[in-house]
Amino acid sequence: MPVHLESRDTRGLGMHACAWRRLGRLAHFLAGLVSALAVEIHWALTLVGFLVFLVYEGDEEKVLGDALFQEMLEYGLGFYAGTAVLLLLSAI
Repeated sequence: MPVHLESRDTRGLGMHACAWRRLGRLAHFLAGLVSALAVEIHWALTLVGFLVFLVYEGDEEKVLGDALFQEMLEYGLGFYAGTAVLLLLSAI
């Protein structure tokens, strides 16, 4: 049975690689969003959330050669969205 290389990625996710990448992007965005909103509970949660994400993604970059810059961008977009929500709520 021939292997079609275009249907596989480096992680071996097969034809569902596109769906996994989209889910990963959403997860990075949501991690940033939750980190920003966590300041309502305690400011340290925001810092810890960011540091845990940074360490995890840094290790993933080192081990897998993952796209750290792209994942940090997705996290940052979520963080900015969470900050915008907080600003809008404080204006009400």
